[in-house]
Amino acid sequence: MIKTIAKVFAFTSIFKNLVLTQKSKTEGITQLHPIKIPGRTVFVREKEYFIRENIVEGTIPIVFLHSWGTDSLGSWFNVLPKIKNVSSFITIDFKNHGRSDASWERWSVDENADIVISILDELNVSECHLVGWSMGSAVALTISKKIPERINKMFWLHHLAGSRERGIKTTFFSNYLLVV
Repeated sequence: MIKTIAKVFAFTSIFKNLVLTQKSKTEGITQLHPIKIPGRTVFVREKEYFIRENIVEGTIPIVFLHSWGTDSLGSWFNVLPKIKNVSSFITIDFKNHGRSDASWERWSVDENADIVISILDELNVSECHLVGWSMGSAVALTISKKIPERINKMFWLHHLAGSRERGIKTTFFSNYLLVV
């Protein structure tokens, strides 16, 4: 008898939570935004890419490049508020990430490097620092090979995870820093 009552109670609770409409509070449930830095879109080759930018006069902008499966907000929300008043920066959501255009087309590091270079051209950025996290570091390295004259400093965070095991050699440049 007790087992039957427990089963009915459990079924009723599950049914009520899954099926029936729940009343909820309408106040105090708004998600807090981790950073309040507005963004905008930039068009490159008829595709839309989402960027956030902050300009501090007299500083070289830092271009933050996120990792695979995240976006610029998710990757850099702890860093950006700390440097907002000190340095210029640009964050870019890569193709198929964040608020940028998504497609079923094949994705490559080289293509994203070209997109970042086109965005830098669009924004008239003649010199910048690159900060790449994981996949973003691979994009940063590719950018530095294509336009080395425009890259002042570069910082790689967790560059190409597992690259040593795959036999990939990393090259150090005089004013670039690699952190593995």
